Amino acid sequence: MLPLLLAEEFFLLAHDERGRPPTVAYEYGYSGALLMDLADAGLVVAVGKDLVPVPGAPTHPLLAAAHAALLASARPRTADFWVDRLRIELKPLESRVGSSLVERGVLESRPHRALGFYPTVLWPRVSPAPACDVRERVTRILVDGAAPDVRAAWLRSLLSASRLDRGLVDEPSRGRAEHRARSTAPASDVPASISGAVERLIRGQRIILFVVAGSLSLSIVMMAAMWLLYL
Repeated sequence: MLPLLLAEEFFLLAHDERGRPPTVAYEYGYSGALLMDLADAGLVVAVGKDLVPVPGAPTHPLLAAAHAALLASARPRTADFWVDRLRIELKPLESRVGSSLVERGVLESRPHRALGFYPTVLWPRVSPAPACDVRERVTRILVDGAAPDVRAAWLRSLLSASRLDRGLVDEPSRGRAEHRARSTAPASDVPASISGAVERLIRGQRIILFVVAGSLSLSIVMMAAMWLLYL
């Protein structure tokens, strides 16, 4: 089997062994991972704050679709723009990454209804070895202090930006893992700008969700108060 894309490795770490889907915020991680894969293949370079596509022919369909989106842009754009834009251009991005792993024989796709009515998809593992291998490599870096190769450092930066790394180590090891994470940050401008964009966009989404949840809670309290006044 050909080596997994960073987006596929990220997918395996974002889902548990039963294939339960994570939050939508992780889609920023998938788009960021595809950009890093393009950078690793020499198909994206950084020019100032912008990411500029380099002509070429990606061999994986997901990379080809992401590369085509960058090439079609009228002008260079920032990492923040592309991390957000690719999840829309390649929608449904999570399903496309999962389907790629299904084609590899790593996962299967199983329709599911969350809470009994909301349609979604589960991605249970058919072959557990790839997911176990990725998790073991990340754990060796975070907990045991193993020196990462370039791609492992890039994946580690995406996990940190998405706050997904906290679920990969037990609580007593988290302080040591966070310290090591800072020393394994990507040195190259492209992955550093991409992981920074992922972190900013996920933080922004969480703030929006927090504000919306707070507003809904306040509305419910006010409606209840008005109802009590009219009793």
